Amino acid sequence: MKTKIVDETFDEKSGLTTVTLQNKYGHFTGIARCHPDDEYSMFQGERIAATRANIKFCKHRITQEKAKIKVLDELETPFFNKTLYNKIKECQETIEKYQDSITILKNSIKLMDEERQKVLQRSKKNK
Repeated sequence: MKTKIVDETFDEKSGLTTVTLQNKYGHFTGIARCHPDDEYSMFQGERIAATRANIKFCKHRITQEKAKIKVLDELETPFFNKTLYNKIKECQETIEKYQDSITILKNSIKLMDEERQKVLQRSKKNK
């Protein structure tokens, strides 16, 4: 199952947008609130909320992989075999992949905010 949006709510009055994503790992909800100085944008709110939901998903996967590593580390084997080593290494690589994804997602939110600031400054200059 691929990740899909299963619920979206938009409240123009409060400026609150929520997006819930679903995939085989569960449901993940992100929330975005419109800044009081901004004009409400359903599209922008949805992008930010969906990005935050994706960050929650990545954090969930990291937690799962860390739990796998803990179980693998606790296995009582008479010797540390190559299969066990490869499984732990695979989990560590997956954790790194999701950590990189979180960094990218957080940077995209930061870029959206910087763009919002630029638009806000231009609109103040034009007044």
